[in-house]
Amino acid sequence: SSGCTSCPENLYSDSQTNSECVICPANHTNLETGNTVCNMCIIGYGKETGDVCRGCGSSSYTYSDEIADAACKDCPANTKPVCTTGECNSIDVCKCKEGYTLENGACVACTSGTFKNHIGNEACTNCISPYTSSSGSTECDQCINTHWRDGSVCVENQRCSTYSNCANDYYNTYS
Repeated sequence: SSGCTSCPENLYSDSQTNSECVICPANHTNLETGNTVCNMCIIGYGKETGDVCRGCGSSSYTYSDEIADAACKDCPANTKPVCTTGECNSIDVCKCKEGYTLENGACVACTSGTFKNHIGNEACTNCISPYTSSSGSTECDQCINTHWRDGSVCVENQRCSTYSNCANDYYNTYS
């Protein structure tokens, strides 16, 4: 007499007439024996549309830290994942985006006069005078109030090449 045997975890039998267990499709799994489907995504993958498990990752700002029949999880505010698609398997891959630093467990904007031009939880860098920045900056692209901008350079307010470049009460001394 022939008996039925349950398929073990990560294997399934898709038909009552199929006598063999089959390995779950790529990036899919199940957590129990005796399955007829593999409807869960492995860690680092989630369901975006339908039943297909797709890699969580940098283009979608997502991660997945558990085997689940669910979509990838969003990284917290002001973060981006630092990982390869499908390898985004923990909230730890979510790092502060450019212009933000980690303070008390949350990513906050760099303060005025500082900047950060890369993804990571490191501190923001101070601007070097006469350059400064506004809050959340990725570069020091402004001049302190005693200087004016001449192209990409901050110049002291002594002579202005055009009236529109003059700051405060300075005026054009060129004729």
